[in-house]
Amino acid sequence: KIMVACGQDKELAERIIRFRGLLRQDSFERLVVVLPGGIYVGQGSARRSTGTHYTPRSLTEPIVQHTMEPLVYHGPADGLPKEQWRLRSPKEILDLKVCDMAMGSGAFLVQACRYLSERLVEAWENLEKEHPGEVLITPEGGFSQGEPSERLIPREAAERLAIARRLVADRCLYGVDINPMAVEMAKLSLWLITVDKSRPFTFLDHALKCGDSLLGICRFRQLEAFSLDDENAKQVIILSNYGELIQTAIAKRRELEMLPSDDSTQIATKKALLAEADERLDRLKLAADLLIAAELTGGKEQKKEMARAAAHLKVAQYIGGSLADFKHFAQEQINGRKPFHWPLEFPEVLVGGGFDAFVGNPPFMGGKKITGAFGIDFRNYLVEHVANRKSGVADLCTYFFLRAHSLLRTDGGILGMLATNTISQGDTREVGLDQLSAQDTILPRAVQSIQIG
Repeated sequence: KIMVACGQDKELAERIIRFRGLLRQDSFERLVVVLPGGIYVGQGSARRSTGTHYTPRSLTEPIVQHTMEPLVYHGPADGLPKEQWRLRSPKEILDLKVCDMAMGSGAFLVQACRYLSERLVEAWENLEKEHPGEVLITPEGGFSQGEPSERLIPREAAERLAIARRLVADRCLYGVDINPMAVEMAKLSLWLITVDKSRPFTFLDHALKCGDSLLGICRFRQLEAFSLDDENAKQVIILSNYGELIQTAIAKRRELEMLPSDDSTQIATKKALLAEADERLDRLKLAADLLIAAELTGGKEQKKEMARAAAHLKVAQYIGGSLADFKHFAQEQINGRKPFHWPLEFPEVLVGGGFDAFVGNPPFMGGKKITGAFGIDFRNYLVEHVANRKSGVADLCTYFFLRAHSLLRTDGGILGMLATNTISQGDTREVGLDQLSAQDTILPRAVQSIQIG
């Protein structure tokens, strides 16, 4: 058995046989020896150390359902009984913007894709009942005008649902995760639910991105003023053509979003449009990185103000020169962190007022552990700039609630997320729920406690 485990290497087997009592067996009851160049998979501590958790479908389904219902139906937000609810139009459904800011492998986004695509198919059917004899041709609910170039919405139920899922993935879903492998896993999860043997994978690079959801600017004004305290800061001009860069990037991203992913040519066009949009925003993102590096400076406000002023001078020095030099300098200043600047990553969403909904299972971590895991500068940043406080010890998930709330549209945006029981206790409650309540946030539904796993 040991010879088999050692790949018939007699010398290795003679070295190992004295340790035979320590060798484990695999699922086929074979002894396990990891040979040179082989792969060893063990249990890691990354999930525990970063507070991340897998979310089963038994939780994603009800959370997505109750978050989405007021967005896809007329009636729930007004407290009407379910029999009086009216499904919104296909265009209104496809215009929704839903995000998971700690998406992991994409469990919530997959469930959102399922839910919204089913409602989209239902909305198409409602329109066809209202217009008997007419032929539906556009996802937004347009009917045929008899043009030869028209492409019909398929009538077969399975194909119609498949098209709906691809449309929702193309237009409605956004996600962020600090782990680049998680971003790729989320893409794979959405590819699997939208797979179509006659079409290439849906293009998702513009919507699923890597970065720290809590670390970065969340309003255009913060970059324009070069301060996270943008309400009190003076106007600062980053670039003379700043507005033009933003608007061009938005136009290209919207063009990308509306283009189908039906063939390789369209996918190539989407990649080109995203590259052109990113090119307009690259220097602005690096300028925002330098702002965040300055905001992470420790010490009193005077020291931070000096750091911001110095960072702004560096922006002025680098922003018109070599992009490679600017990027190298910014990476040195940010010291391995991965800021995520929401208005520059998803400008078409933020310029439109924000996201319609956030869903997800943000990382949990006791407030006193945040410093050990991420550093005192990061914890101070969360307290001051995400929670807008001078002190307090709150669970990490609270800061995700606050950041998500700041990115929601103010006219009916909805947040549906998991939290630890501490969300309603002590400092975590004061930092999170109490602040949200003070901003006239309505809590339409809550499950007080549930056992997971």
